[in-house]
Amino acid sequence: MLTFLENKTVPDLPDQGLHALAITNSLAIKGVYFIMTQNTESLQPKYSGDIIVRKRLSVETGRKWSRESFYTMLAKMGYVEKINEDSQWQPTKKAEPFVNFRNGVIKWNTAFVDLILQQLPKQLTLDI
Repeated sequence: MLTFLENKTVPDLPDQGLHALAITNSLAIKGVYFIMTQNTESLQPKYSGDIIVRKRLSVETGRKWSRESFYTMLAKMGYVEKINEDSQWQPTKKAEPFVNFRNGVIKWNTAFVDLILQQLPKQLTLDI
């Protein structure tokens, strides 16, 4: 049986995205540690600009998403807002877990597309 003791970044390897977990085997002698490394780079969220997100939405929905229709839809869902008519779209608090907003550029977490697809109304098509 393995017991989790602590979770630390390996100081000599921070640029390589490696992480070490110090564990001990509770059936063995206490104080014997094993180091397991894993690449945490793949655990970091990936972000894409609205062009990539709109392309994926187009593929998934079969509808062409212009920049304006995309942000209008997000505004109706509460993820973006305009402070005034002439301003750019800005993420709301609701969008914070899914957005990287730096230097006035909105980038969306790739998992955000799945969330949007779940919230879009489904169109029923009948083959006659």
